[in-house]
Amino acid sequence: MDASNAERLRLAILNAAKPSGTKLEVDLAGVTFMDSSVLGRSRTRRELEPSGSNLVLCNLPRQVLRLLAITDIGADLEVIQ
Repeated sequence: MDASNAERLRLAILNAAKPSGTKLEVDLAGVTFMDSSVLGRSRTRRELEPSGSNLVLCNLPRQVLRLLAITDIGADLEVIQ
């Protein structure tokens, strides 16, 4: 996951979270690479809030957890291991 597909991911999450009030769990177990450009899309969670929908990241690989910790964006996201 990088800048080439970050916007497509954001739009897919927003679309999947309809109708409002949806708890959307995104399973990242198969992610082998993620760069910081994807984290810049963390606003997706904030975009869901007005509708009452919630974004939860699940099964994060070690390298993704490390990226979240380094950038401190993990504190802004709900994560389930």
